[in-house]
Amino acid sequence: DIVSTDEKLLIPHPRIKERAFVLVPLMDLNKELTIEGKTIEAYLEHLNQEERDEVKKFRL
Repeated sequence: DIVSTDEKLLIPHPRIKERAFVLVPLMDLNKELTIEGKTIEAYLEHLNQEERDEVKKFRL
């Protein structure tokens, strides 16, 4: 895991685990990715279904 606690750059973002619009695309890119030792899927399970369903795929 890459971690930065610099006051100008926090990685991972403090609220990344609460944002389906970030987590869903990340999971599409890498299902095995972990954040602070947990899978993205584990974080998504804690979000409500409505929030997860609002994330739509965009075709170019």
